[in-house]
Amino acid sequence: MLKTVYKNNSGFTLVELAIVMMIIGFLIGGIVKGQELINNTRVKKTVQLLQTVEAAKTTFFDTYSAMPGDMSNAVSRLRDCTPANFCVNGDGNNRVITGNTDPTWRSAITDPEPYQFWKHLTLAGMIGGIDPSADPSNPVYGASNPIAPIGGGFEFYYDRIMVSGGSQGGLTSGHIVRMTNGPPGALATPVATQQDAFMLDQKIDDGKPSTGSLIADYGVTGTNTCKQTTGGQARYRVEQRSGGCVLFYKVP
Repeated sequence: MLKTVYKNNSGFTLVELAIVMMIIGFLIGGIVKGQELINNTRVKKTVQLLQTVEAAKTTFFDTYSAMPGDMSNAVSRLRDCTPANFCVNGDGNNRVITGNTDPTWRSAITDPEPYQFWKHLTLAGMIGGIDPSADPSNPVYGASNPIAPIGGGFEFYYDRIMVSGGSQGGLTSGHIVRMTNGPPGALATPVATQQDAFMLDQKIDDGKPSTGSLIADYGVTGTNTCKQTTGGQARYRVEQRSGGCVLFYKVP
């Protein structure tokens, strides 16, 4: 007697497939939302750190009548400013750059005063996150220079290229916190995505990459993937998924 063999052709029903797709959608949405929250937190922390540096610089000047890093009598006035901590005096010209040194917006920062800036502030007890014994000849983010929450780290220097014809345009000469992927002492490279740079600019400035106190540019080589200028108006290229921005914050 022949036996009837039934094949199991059961599979997902349309309802089951719809439920699976909904679950996948919720998971993807949660991941995207989580990444957005992480980025927002990094941007907020970067704003807070920039404001901390600005306040510390002002407090130092009010206390010592000198710029940190440029202070000509740091060895005699700052506790533990000694050769053992690689701490030295600046030249006292009220600019955190030695003499007529003139770094451009993207050049490597090798002058000693920009590294002494962080060391003097640290030894004065006005900022944290810096190793007071770090060797400026071997700069490292998290030791000689602060780590930037948005990525990379901070460099500080006096920039004169922005008086006229500088690629940033909107800034005049002055003291700059440069946010770059570094490493410190190297050519500036993009540190933030276009979207993160835009968010940071909105929170601390005018949301425009070429005006105000926060300026953005693209780094050392290649096309400007950070911003685009049309009809004299610059905007962040938030639609880009490559490249990024070097950021410059002018400290009064």
